[in-house]
This record gives sequence, C-alpha cells and structure tokens, in this order.
Amino acid sequence: MPLASPKYPFQQFAIAGAPEDPGVYALYQDAEILCIGVATEKETIRARLLAHFNGGAQRCGVTHYQWEISRAAQLKREEYLRRLAQQYPSCESQPVPPARGAS
Repeated sequence: MPLASPKYPFQQFAIAGAPEDPGVYALYQDAEILCIGVATEKETIRARLLAHFNGGAQRCGVTHYQWEISRAAQLKREEYLRRLAQQYPSCESQPVPPARGAS
C-alpha cells in the first residue's frame, strides 16, 4: 500500500519540493521499504527528509521516498504498518522445527 505521493528520487533537488507539513514518509531502497517515519508540525516532512539526507541515508542505500500529509501522523503511520503486516506473513506464525538432538 503506497503513500499518497508518487515515489521521488532521494536527492536534494527532489527533497526541496517535499511539503512543509506534518505527515508520514517512507524511505526505500529501490522497491523495498527501509523505514516509515513521522513528521510533526515542528519537524515537517521536508525537514525530516533533509535530516536523513544530510545524515548520510544514501550510504545506507536509500534511493527513493514517498510522503503523505496528515495532521494525525502517528496514527497514519500505525495504519500503514498494519496494512503492510497484512501483506506479509508473520515469521511468528510459522512453526519452528525442534532443535537437533531435542526430545
């Protein structure tokens, strides 16, 4: 489930166009989500993305980002994470075979 915006390249010129609003954002390495963050009124989406950019997130493999404006950013992030969890099976739901030599 993507966020509202298209994916943008994780480059300074593209981040400069990110909104100065609260909301959620996702950082990607190609098609894989690396993290989902929250931006508040004080730390806008653009400010948070710039902090990641200036902190060297490209060295961690970030290639793209998305965002969605929301006044209830934390709730939007939790909803997004719940939807992602429904798409992928939980490792905890898979039976673990007994260790070798265990009776």
